[in-house]
Amino acid sequence: LQEELGELVQAYLNQTGRNRRKPESAELSKEETAQELADVFCFNLLLANKLDIDLEQAVKDKWMKYLE
Repeated sequence: LQEELGELVQAYLNQTGRNRRKPESAELSKEETAQELADVFCFNLLLANKLDIDLEQAVKDKWMKYLE
């Protein structure tokens, strides 16, 4: 998870112009960020499954209470 988060941070910094390397294009940078965000999301789904955690319920318990 830490590795995937690091890659997401790098992509985000590149997309927002805060990285040392120049982005090849704004659209490419956005796509890179989207791909890394998907990696983090899916890794969390896999981890929850492995640990037998109902992630949907955890999100409801943790976050949905603020919508009430």
